[in-house]
Amino acid sequence: MLSWLNPTSLLGGVLAVAACAYLGAVFLVAEARRRGDEGLEAYFRNRAWIAGATCGVLALAGMWVLAADAPRLFDGLLGPGLPLVLASGVVGTAALGLLGRAAPRRRRRWPSSR
Repeated sequence: MLSWLNPTSLLGGVLAVAACAYLGAVFLVAEARRRGDEGLEAYFRNRAWIAGATCGVLALAGMWVLAADAPRLFDGLLGPGLPLVLASGVVGTAALGLLGRAAPRRRRRWPSSR
């Protein structure tokens, strides 16, 4: 029972919920764009920015949690995993920046298989 109630487990759960909130808002931005509802698009874009920024802050704060509660995992993230940790930060920031793009990307139409 205690293995589920330690700081690392709680951090993982909170990060999972925040990531799902971010993805849900991003998908709703795309749906609002598809329907041409600019007000709803702006509403969900703001929610996506908030959820994405929250994910980033939680991930950074989580490093201190891991340092205290799971030092072996923390050492792995700062050792061999460091390039992936840095790439995650760069790509996450870029994804938040792309939310503000005014025009959605054109959908690619696949030829029918008849």
